[in-house]
Amino acid sequence: MRLEDRDRMVKYKRVSFRCSREFKDLVSDFLLGLDAVMVAAEETQDGWIGISADFAEETSVGGVVERLKGYAAFLDENVGASGIEGIEVEDVDPESWQLWREGLKPVRVGRRVVVRPPWEPFKPEGEDIVIEINPSMSFGTGHHETTALCVGFIEDEVESRPVRSMLDVGCGSGILCVAAVKLGVGEATGIDTDPVAVREARENAERNFVGGEIRVVHGSIEGVGGVYDLIAANMTLEAIVKMAQRILERLAPGGRLIASGIPAARKDEALAGLGRAGFTPIGVRVDGEWVGLLFGVEGARAGRVV
Repeated sequence: MRLEDRDRMVKYKRVSFRCSREFKDLVSDFLLGLDAVMVAAEETQDGWIGISADFAEETSVGGVVERLKGYAAFLDENVGASGIEGIEVEDVDPESWQLWREGLKPVRVGRRVVVRPPWEPFKPEGEDIVIEINPSMSFGTGHHETTALCVGFIEDEVESRPVRSMLDVGCGSGILCVAAVKLGVGEATGIDTDPVAVREARENAERNFVGGEIRVVHGSIEGVGGVYDLIAANMTLEAIVKMAQRILERLAPGGRLIASGIPAARKDEALAGLGRAGFTPIGVRVDGEWVGLLFGVEGARAGRVV
């Protein structure tokens, strides 16, 4: 749906509920992938997170609610208790979308990469790399600290050694794949279990003129072959640890793992969990309440299954 079409709409529906704090960002990105025009999150007095997502009137809100319930069940079964409950639907003031859009500006992630929405111009200077992402449709806009942590590590890796290939596990909007190729990675592969994310990632690769260097796969890491110089996993700690052995198998000798989406308070837990899986910590970055970790692995243990 085009942005100008959205601006002419006069009615919206709001889906509201609450979830556990740990899953705030995953759930928010999931709703953006269902074509929410705005997602807001606010911590409640009892420590839970209140989520509200606005949808255009013609959207099947009933379908959104069913997919949300399905996603909650997936998280509960595979990652941890999402705590999604109290789902309600109501009419909303249409001005909220326009106010949100006006407040969303270009953002710098890493030293060189700037992410902008389509309606906001940005004049690059020096070695700036500008990436265009439509936040009303995509799973990642670049405005979250965990994205900046990942891009910072990608910049460091590209500057320190040749990086021929990168795999982004749970690629969402494809923003990390696009940034990696723009920074000089030879080719990037993104995988995601949600078909909406796969569609958006492919469109964002074309939007930024790197479609030929980026492959996006619908599925999980088990369905991806080959080995990669760099693997990024920006998701919950539980999900990263659960697939740690598969990630190990997909790393080329001398490869690196970027792990983000991890609360800073759980840094030691992440280091211990991935250490047990065979990873060696190389770098740590903290941005606000979030931590990004860079790992290496002994050459004999990497890429064991191809």
